Amino acid sequence: MIEPELAQRFGASKTPVREALQLLVAEGLVEVLPKKGYRIRGMELTDLGEVLELRTLLESRAAARCARWADPEQVEDLTRRWEAQRDALGLEPLERTLRARDFHAGIAQASGSHRLAGILEGLHHEMVRAHHVL
Repeated sequence: MIEPELAQRFGASKTPVREALQLLVAEGLVEVLPKKGYRIRGMELTDLGEVLELRTLLESRAAARCARWADPEQVEDLTRRWEAQRDALGLEPLERTLRARDFHAGIAQASGSHRLAGILEGLHHEMVRAHHVL
């Protein structure tokens, strides 16, 4: 699609549409087709492998930081999140995924590193995207 079509479809001017597309390109979700428009970037199994590898590296670091720096309130919160994840075993896959994601997000938040938590949040979005694309 091209910018004028998107602007008309969403009832917006071309400038915010162009800015939104530039953000999506920067995030790697959309690719530019020169003189044609834009296309949603595909995802391969190798992309998923990279995301999983990064999660393994970064989540272990977040857990180590969390174990070292979490205060009693954060530990209590993580315990509740873990119990919610554990209790989701008989539920629908989407609910299990949401609870697991919540637990992992709690660990990232309790790590004390906003950058680490932000990167892990982005990797979670990549996992959701992979679920839908693949």
